[in-house]
Formats: sequence, structure tokens, C-alpha cells
Amino acid sequence: TAIALWGDRHVPASAVAQQAKALQASGVDGMLIADQFGNFIPPQLWKPDIAPAAAMMADPDSHSDPFALAGYLLAAAPNLDVAVSTDSVRRGPAELAQAMLTLGNMTRGEVMLHVGGGEAKQCTPFGYKRSQGMSRMEDLFQIFRALLDSSGEPIDFEGRRWSFRSASIGGAVPNRPKVMGLGGGPMLIDHCTSYADGLATTCPPVWANPDEFGAARKQILDDLWETVVVPIL
Repeated sequence: TAIALWGDRHVPASAVAQQAKALQASGVDGMLIADQFGNFIPPQLWKPDIAPAAAMMADPDSHSDPFALAGYLLAAAPNLDVAVSTDSVRRGPAELAQAMLTLGNMTRGEVMLHVGGGEAKQCTPFGYKRSQGMSRMEDLFQIFRALLDSSGEPIDFEGRRWSFRSASIGGAVPNRPKVMGLGGGPMLIDHCTSYADGLATTCPPVWANPDEFGAARKQILDDLWETVVVPIL
């Protein structure tokens, strides 16, 4: 079980660290930190008469960098699992692998990276091409695994968006991170089942309810089983 911790810069990071300590003391397995430039709240609605928190916080969009914050929180609660949710558009695969290995070196818990295809609110205002989300995700998953499996030996990779030539970030993998696809849809699920360690998703944004997700999960597992099992005639 993981609980999301929100690192708003209006709040001292020490207050969020106290929350992480409380999670660790309660027996919760881990924490989730989201990589967000902006919130889902329209600025026009961020007024004290509509949102009481607006009386204390000038805006809802002052988010902390998730990797810096996660490292700080692990110093306070080193036994927690940590998951960071981001997208495949705004950060490169080598940078993500290095960041997650660093977090893995800070915790005795499990480390997971959740990667979505990119949201318009995170991409469009900052000049990122959200249309490249799925092709970047496919490359990212393959590069992430290749770097972690390389034992430090340089790798070559020719993908749809990334080209690596004799690239290495070293062979130390003190706590191997898992990389998961975040979201839904046939292309994302195909990338997950082909290259990633699993799928992280939500209800109702992706599937309307747990029953629909259960049926989809069963279909995914059935499809995977058919791919790996060769019948003996």
C-alpha cells in the first residue's frame, strides 16, 4: 500500500517529511510522488470563497521536483517503498534510470517508476510534443532495461526517438527499480507487456470501475500467457 505525498512549495518540505515518517511508523508500505508542473485545478477557481485553501496558498501549481523531494523524504523515512509517477515526454531515459538508481540507493524498500504518455497540461505550455508520448515510451522502456542489465558495459540502441552509442551509466544497481506503464489504452498496454515490469492504472480515469479493470486485467494476463506458452504436440 502506497500513499501519495504532495510536495507543494508553499509548505515547508520538513512538513512533508513528517508525513513520510508517520507513514513509515504506521506500517504503510510506501509513498508515491507525482511529477507535475501544474495541478488539475483551473486558476479561475482558486479563490478563498470557492477553495478555502486559497486563503493560505497563493496558487495550486507550485509543485516540487519529485526526485529531489523523494530523496529528501527518504532521508526521513528510509524504509519506505518509493514510487515516482512521470511521463515519457519531459525527461530522457538515461536521466530517469540514473535518478531511480539513486533513489534505490537511498531506501531499503522497493523502488518504482510509473511512466505515462504525457498530459496536455504538462507538455503543451512548455513546448513538449505530447504526440511523441507513445514512441518515447517504447524507447524508454527498452533503454531502461538495457542500462540496468548491462553490468556497466556500454550499450548501443537505435529507437524511434533515441539513439545511444556506447552509452553507460555504470553497473552499480544496489536496489533494482521497476518501471511501469501508467494509464491505459491498447498501445500503452502493448509497450508495458512487451518491455516493462507492469502496469499502473486508475479507476475511473482509465476504466470506469474495478469490475471493468478486473476484466481488462484478466484479458492482459490471458494474452501474455498465450504469447509465452508453446503447446506441446
